[in-house]
Amino acid sequence: MKKRKVKKSVVKFILRIVSIFIIFYFFITTISYGIKIKTLSSKEKELNNNLLELKENEEKLKTDILKLNDKEYIARYAREHYLYTRDGEFVLKFDDDSNEEIVKEDEENYTYIYIIAGSCFIVLVFVLIKHNMKRKYLYKHC
Repeated sequence: MKKRKVKKSVVKFILRIVSIFIIFYFFITTISYGIKIKTLSSKEKELNNNLLELKENEEKLKTDILKLNDKEYIARYAREHYLYTRDGEFVLKFDDDSNEEIVKEDEENYTYIYIIAGSCFIVLVFVLIKHNMKRKYLYKHC
């Protein structure tokens, strides 16, 4: 009779641990997918903004093509951008001190989530083991 109760309690304990692990696994995967969805939606917004900028740039380039048909515009453009001069003109060139920042896209690293999840799982297992041992101790001494 006592062996049967011990076997049932061991089976219940194992089932608890397995069910906690399954719940914990689904919880962690749900969190990681939520984070991925959030990053993808922000990337989508960024790409939509880039698309709008490219469309505006396309319109600007189309107007530049129309301007390049004018000979006076071409001469002025060459003087401004390629330092061409007319007779008797001097070119003064100033350096821009503006530095462009290079934006590096950080890769998402989810290892910290798995470390926290694993440590929580280990704590839960220890709590269940301690609870089971306490219950066995009370069962023996009652």
